[in-house]
Amino acid sequence: MNMRGKRIGVLGVAVAVALALLASGPVALADEAPTGDNQGQPTASDREQIELALAQG
Repeated sequence: MNMRGKRIGVLGVAVAVALALLASGPVALADEAPTGDNQGQPTASDREQIELALAQG
């Protein structure tokens, strides 16, 4: 394979990887993104842990 063929192969692999990351990235990030609801407020499990800590002294 000559140098031009290697460049085309490398470019093809790079494009394929970029497309794969773009296809899976937004979906994965959307699951972890904060929605803005109840930010900064403790969850039920946080409150339970705080109550247990206070009860134990």
